Amino acid sequence: MRALFIGPYINNAIKGWWRRNKSGTSDRCAVSEELRRIAGGGARVTVSAALKHWMTEHGDDSIALDPLQAARWLGCAEHARRCSRTAEAPLGSRGPAARRPSVAERYRVGRAVHKAFNRMQGLRGDDGHIVRDPAQVDQMLWDSRRGLWGSAPPVPGYADTILQTYFRGRAVELPDAPDPRPTDVAGKLLGAGGSAPGYDGIPYEAYHQGVELVTEALTLAVLAAHHDGYPGRHAGAQR
Repeated sequence: MRALFIGPYINNAIKGWWRRNKSGTSDRCAVSEELRRIAGGGARVTVSAALKHWMTEHGDDSIALDPLQAARWLGCAEHARRCSRTAEAPLGSRGPAARRPSVAERYRVGRAVHKAFNRMQGLRGDDGHIVRDPAQVDQMLWDSRRGLWGSAPPVPGYADTILQTYFRGRAVELPDAPDPRPTDVAGKLLGAGGSAPGYDGIPYEAYHQGVELVTEALTLAVLAAHHDGYPGRHAGAQR
């Protein structure tokens, strides 16, 4: 029975982490925000330690900035950010990551125009009226595809023969007891990514940030499922 609680335990841990950290910003974002705040003000302001460190790395030892100087530095920061994102290796080369990949330059203008001038305001129903409620729109879209999404394709009469022929002579030798290795579990976990989130809204990349916790939980889940809810008897042997 303990294996049934592993999934909710991991998901709740991720959601709790997100609630605590979603309003936070990285050092780079904090620098840009501070520069933007000074540029929009009307007085010379003493910079924070993080901004001073960033400016020192870029060759300026100033401890205060006026709005004009801050605006210039903000332009430099935004330019550096764009250059760093453009120079990133493709997602397939660098592996899964928690940050969303940058949008190619050729798509940015089109996306901006499409979002600004072609926003979907609603869906026209069979009666000709525009429906704007998101839940009703979702139901209408589902109803329009119910026959396709809610059914299996027809299978010809010779399908069973093909499947029997394909699996004839094929077998998988499974051990009498599961032996999940943490390194193997972690490798499978980190290798998954680059796809849309599932029904729970959590992408694979979220699990990468707590790979040790998730690996331990999944290992215990496999052992608990096999040993009828008592993973402790064999958990120590897997370390």
